[in-house]
Amino acid sequence: MSEIAGYTYGTVAVAPSPISLDELEKLKATVLFGEETDAHPGPLPLWERGRG
Repeated sequence: MSEIAGYTYGTVAVAPSPISLDELEKLKATVLFGEETDAHPGPLPLWERGRG
């Protein structure tokens, strides 16, 4: 398998997150980021509106 230049996920070259997963979940709850937000990440682009 070839390596992707600049891809360092899972190595010590990537700094650990400054917050825990529990803190992330609390932050998401604070800003009302929920399952529906995950399913609909943002407004539809203009060319997608009205379809459906």
